[in-house]
Amino acid sequence: MATNDERQQAQAQSDSNREQVGYFKRPITPELQLERKVMGGQPLGIASQVLDSTHAKVVFASYFHPALCILHLELTPNDPRNAAKYKVEWVRGVQYGDKSRRIFPDFFDDDHNRAHCVNFGPDNTLWVTRNGDREIFEIMPPPPGQDKWLPGGRIVFPGPDGEKRMIHSCLRSGNHVYTIESPWSLRDWTLRKYEHFRSQTGEQGLREIVGDVFPAPLLDYVYGLALEAGTNESFLCITDVRSPELPGIYRFQGGSWRCALFGLTGNGLCLLPDGSLITTYYGESSPDPLGSPGALYLVPSEKISKR
Repeated sequence: MATNDERQQAQAQSDSNREQVGYFKRPITPELQLERKVMGGQPLGIASQVLDSTHAKVVFASYFHPALCILHLELTPNDPRNAAKYKVEWVRGVQYGDKSRRIFPDFFDDDHNRAHCVNFGPDNTLWVTRNGDREIFEIMPPPPGQDKWLPGGRIVFPGPDGEKRMIHSCLRSGNHVYTIESPWSLRDWTLRKYEHFRSQTGEQGLREIVGDVFPAPLLDYVYGLALEAGTNESFLCITDVRSPELPGIYRFQGGSWRCALFGLTGNGLCLLPDGSLITTYYGESSPDPLGSPGALYLVPSEKISKR
């Protein structure tokens, strides 16, 4: 059992991580591979919040912990070696009454919790889902002088008729929420759109929008949703290693799909202020029987086809 001194040392180390600066390196020539940051955990869902032309916050879910990691990121266009630098902030505990929990207040199916999708919500909140569930957990930043996040609302996706659908990726954009879903059979994947609303009593909910475009047929085993700025619902997604399609980043627009970058697989992506991407790689899905380390990739905007 750890002593008080050991606990204090561990807490001091954790606190110091918040001030440590990390870097995404810049490829020196176009032929060099993408910058890859190997992780000690397995990242899955990821989202960004653009602050200005060079600053953004990026949050991703660490699947097994479960925990969330926020990168306070700054693009460095004048640095010949580094494309971006960042500071790290971990969200590991949420205070539910007198108990601190790992993000979620209870266990899904009385068995496990796995952090899956994550988004920036309104008023500095975070929205997070767990694997297999159709519910968003809203968590609020710690009060001044405290380190534990607090529970907010719970937002349930409307249930489909018949077979239950899994949510593989989720993107919040204003009062709309876009998802990648499939039946539990993992066939017939679709892109769907919901409207987020708040009732007069303060309860939050989602209603599905069905029209000419949504729900849209989707390539099987694609993950991540990034809405390209200045477009009419043009999305970028990335193939998982299990996808039957050619590996890469795909663009969906106007009901059709086209590959924007060949050769990369992953499980989430988000856009940065200059149009570049950070993608997540969930190494447990690797074809190697022992799996692979999780990783983040930085994809420069010039590598992504605009057509």
